[in-house]
Amino acid sequence: MPTNCEIGLYLNDQLAGRLFQEQATSFNLPAGNLSLRLKLLPGQSPGCLPGLLAPPAQNITLKAGDVRKLRIAQGPDGMYLKPAALEY
Repeated sequence: MPTNCEIGLYLNDQLAGRLFQEQATSFNLPAGNLSLRLKLLPGQSPGCLPGLLAPPAQNITLKAGDVRKLRIAQGPDGMYLKPAALEY
């Protein structure tokens, strides 16, 4: 998603990563249910102040050994994570 803003990735409502455009991160997570949320973080760039409402969380269930790749996308309700090809 094209933006100059820093994006916070929240796992179970805890800030787990900070990303700028074209950056990637990875996590080793335990099996089970996981809540994912994206939010613009306040920064030096104009217009990067977070909104008043928190964007909706996405819930996923991980099984032991799962490998998932997700990309940030923009929709009518704000940013969300969409599945992407692993491309090994």
